[in-house]
Amino acid sequence: MRITGWAVVLLYCTNVAQAVPVLSGPIFDPANGRQYYLLDKSTWSAAESQAVAMGGHLATIRNQSENDFVFNTFSHFAGEPRDLWIGLSDAGHEGTFTWSSGLPLTFSNFQINQPDNGAGDPTSGAENYVHMNTQRGARPHVTGWIDGKWNDFQDVDSYTYFGGIATQTIDGVVETPEPGAISLVAIGVMLVSRRTRRK
Repeated sequence: MRITGWAVVLLYCTNVAQAVPVLSGPIFDPANGRQYYLLDKSTWSAAESQAVAMGGHLATIRNQSENDFVFNTFSHFAGEPRDLWIGLSDAGHEGTFTWSSGLPLTFSNFQINQPDNGAGDPTSGAENYVHMNTQRGARPHVTGWIDGKWNDFQDVDSYTYFGGIATQTIDGVVETPEPGAISLVAIGVMLVSRRTRRK
């Protein structure tokens, strides 16, 4: 089968595995020139894999403004309170948190007494992945906790509370380059394809 340059662009733009369904997006943040997507509930690892397949990573939060944008845009999507995975983790380097995007950690927004790696509880498992908390109507936060601040947690897609009678899911927030950056990559693929075909 002969593939033209335009077909290569089409494949580049549409051949993205949807292991974790996308609930919303792209939503553009004009303040930083990035676009964001909300994924359905998943583990941090699955959400990060999906983010990479989409050409980005789980969200990197560089300042309070970006934190507020992500939280206000997605924490109550479709009228449901949602905890949100972001791209911060200390997996493999306990106590040293890094962004999956590779950008330096210049801003932190942890809840009081966090991160705590599960407070050393051996039954809970290591807490190496960071999410934003969202208060559920009937379930108050831990004393002193604030909506939109961060907590380290296990690599799970949900957790139970009220003694196991209620469940809270955790949804990933994907950050990708501004739309023009993706278009430029696609155009580059097209030009390489045309050049190769002419030889």
